[in-house]
Amino acid sequence: MKVRRVAETRHRVVDAQAFEDVEEKTVIVITDGAGVDATADYVKELEAAGVKVVGIGVGAGTESVTRVYGDHYHSPYFRDLPKTLLRILTRRMLGV
Repeated sequence: MKVRRVAETRHRVVDAQAFEDVEEKTVIVITDGAGVDATADYVKELEAAGVKVVGIGVGAGTESVTRVYGDHYHSPYFRDLPKTLLRILTRRMLGV
C-alpha cells in the first residue's frame, strides 16, 4: 500500500491544473520500475487531460515502463540520465 500512497501523493503534486496556461503539457516520470503499474491509472488520467507523459526507466528491471508509458525510454545507469533527458527535451522542443 505504500506504493499506492506515494503514487497518490505524486498525482496531487502533478495535477493537470498546474499546466492550465501552458500550450503543450509534458510530464517526465523517472522510475526504477518498482510500482510502475500502480501509476498506470494516473498516467491515463493525465493523458486524457491532454498532458503528454514520458516514462524513463533507469537500471535493470524496468520492462514494465513499456506497458505503462506509450512514450518511454530506458537509461541503463543513473549516470546516463542527463543524456536521456537531453534527447527527450530536444525531441519535444525541436520536434527532432
